[in-house]
Amino acid sequence: MASYLEFNLPWVRLARTLQLLVELLVMPLLLPMPMLMMLSLSQRRWKRIRN
Repeated sequence: MASYLEFNLPWVRLARTLQLLVELLVMPLLLPMPMLMMLSLSQRRWKRIRN
C-alpha cells in the first residue's frame, strides 16, 4: 500500500499543478463572463426600446 502511494505521489502533484494552471488560465476568462452577460442584456433592452 505504501509503495502504491509513493508511486502515485508524482502523478497527484502533477494533477494538482495542472489544476492550478487551468484555474489560473480559466479564472480571468470566467471573471468577465457576468459583465459580458450584463452587456448583452443591456444591448437587448436597447434594441427593444429602439423597436
